[in-house]
Amino acid sequence: MGFEFTDDKDLLQKLQKEYSADGYTPEIKIEGEVIHIHLDEAVFHKVKHDFEKALDLCNRHEFNKAEVIINNIIKRCPLHSDAHRILAQIKMEQGKLDLAFDSNIESLRIDPTNLYSLLLMGNICMKMRNFEAADKYYQKVLLYHPDNVMALNNIAGNYLQRKEYGKAIEIFNRILIMDDSYLNTYYGLSLAYYNQHNYNDAFETAVKGMKKGVDRPQDRHIREELQKMVMAIARSLTKDFDYSIEIGKQIKLLNELGSKKIEVDRNATKLPVSARLEYSVAHRRDYEKVLVNPTKQYHDHLMMHELMHLQMYLEAKAQGRNKLAVSGETELEAFKKWMNPELGPLKQRLDDKELKEIIGQLHTGLMTQALNSPLDLYVEAMIYRNYPEMRPLQMLSLVDMNLENIESVKKAASSIMPKRVVSVNRIMNIVNAIQLMELYGFNLGPHFKATPAEMRTAKDLYEEWTAYFKDSESKPGDEYELLEYFTQHLGVDEFFTMVNEMHFNDISLPNRDELPKESTDPNVAKEQLESFQEQHKDGADPMETMMMTMYMLGAMKELMSMPQQNVHRIALEIAMVGMTGIKPKKKGYKINALPGREFGGYEFLAYYYVSWAIAIPDKLNDLGLPFSQAYEAALEMYNQQNKKS
Repeated sequence: MGFEFTDDKDLLQKLQKEYSADGYTPEIKIEGEVIHIHLDEAVFHKVKHDFEKALDLCNRHEFNKAEVIINNIIKRCPLHSDAHRILAQIKMEQGKLDLAFDSNIESLRIDPTNLYSLLLMGNICMKMRNFEAADKYYQKVLLYHPDNVMALNNIAGNYLQRKEYGKAIEIFNRILIMDDSYLNTYYGLSLAYYNQHNYNDAFETAVKGMKKGVDRPQDRHIREELQKMVMAIARSLTKDFDYSIEIGKQIKLLNELGSKKIEVDRNATKLPVSARLEYSVAHRRDYEKVLVNPTKQYHDHLMMHELMHLQMYLEAKAQGRNKLAVSGETELEAFKKWMNPELGPLKQRLDDKELKEIIGQLHTGLMTQALNSPLDLYVEAMIYRNYPEMRPLQMLSLVDMNLENIESVKKAASSIMPKRVVSVNRIMNIVNAIQLMELYGFNLGPHFKATPAEMRTAKDLYEEWTAYFKDSESKPGDEYELLEYFTQHLGVDEFFTMVNEMHFNDISLPNRDELPKESTDPNVAKEQLESFQEQHKDGADPMETMMMTMYMLGAMKELMSMPQQNVHRIALEIAMVGMTGIKPKKKGYKINALPGREFGGYEFLAYYYVSWAIAIPDKLNDLGLPFSQAYEAALEMYNQQNKKS
């Protein structure tokens, strides 16, 4: 047990005198120029215990209590170098710099090589604006401890305050070679670059620090300050930056991939979001259209986001692997059943009509998020990888989105929203938050207040996406496999059905006409049907085809379970009506074999086609109904759903 100090006879005599007065006689041993003072073991442990207690009080900012203990330690053990140092730190915290200086001088008189005392002396001199003296003490640290990153960081900080940015940058970079986890160094280096107006290096350094820096107890507020800095740097970089070059590159790439003409409307001020892509296939146009609201923040990033979605769509389509998610009554019923145990509060407040509307909105909203979440991960990763100039804007936009998501989940969790919906929503938002942390180091996931199970699910989903994205053998369209993985693990895969888009032709034709008008003359009906076939090729209108697919899927589920003779009867009954013409937009069609129900025209036609496909398949083509693609898509969905069950 003992403390070491340099050969100082006066100090030794003082120590012997004070200890003798207290009844202690220390054992003295001299080795060369070093004198070892060995105290009584019990006394040593008492001093050690009190010293640790004082440190704990300092960490809790209870400096007055700590000072009493430290003074008592110094009284009993005046050669305790670190006790004098802690007293100096307390005085510095109290703003008593002169007393801090004197106490730390005593610490260094006892042990001139005390690392933390040398650093503290440098810091005290910095606060006293005596930069030359501060540098002197920092250089002594390097003399005794040449690889100490804390000392180097303080020296670089000294240069930073003196606006000697070049010297500061050189030392900060030297530190990061030795230890790339020192958060304080990233902050100092980024600040040095920023003060040189080198915003790109400042941004890159701050992001690296956010991602690689390790929080230390002595640097409690550095991460928070680094976050503020990286946001400020990003705003400086994006303030007057023209992103038209990056967006132009992406549009050129899309054209090379075979995209139709892309029309950009940058004046969509009434658009409720920053940007939106309107696919030609959904809007029956011969061009893709991107709407941009220039009044919204970060609209250039979100425009690029939409263009990346278009790239993924075109690449998958070129491989014949693009898919669409469709949903009908069966999927909606599955969603209602899933939510039913938690619908009590909504049922108490809403009438049947309002409840039905809310359930429909929840179904649509949840499915939109579930289907977009994994694809959005691809999109943001592609922007980050392919357009580094957009990273500051992307970071600002993603941080803003995540903060909005946190507030949205918080409100939903405190409302009467079904907890299952809130949970799935929370998990998907955490997945996006994990990506933000991976890209830019912002750890916002804990703010979602997730359960351990929700957090595990989110991490599992993100890890699965990472495996897909980094797989060197991945190909366009694989994202739909990932989408199915996401929805299955979230337990929402029964609320929609994926179908290959090849079933829905995107050839643009004139506006749809109605099917033949009703007529009592079979010859007139035949002429009208032929006219309709001229104008409507099978699958030409994707919206009509998709609608017919869903109606046919419903017809299959009902008719496939019936005896063959019953389906045959229905087929003939509908055919009798079909002889006089069917209006697809008309309501009120009836089938005697299915009493108590009325059918709209399109649904009636779906039952017409499906019943013949089941009961009279060899005569199906004689009907002349242009719905074979819709039937194939419906049959694929029907088979998929049967596999699930």
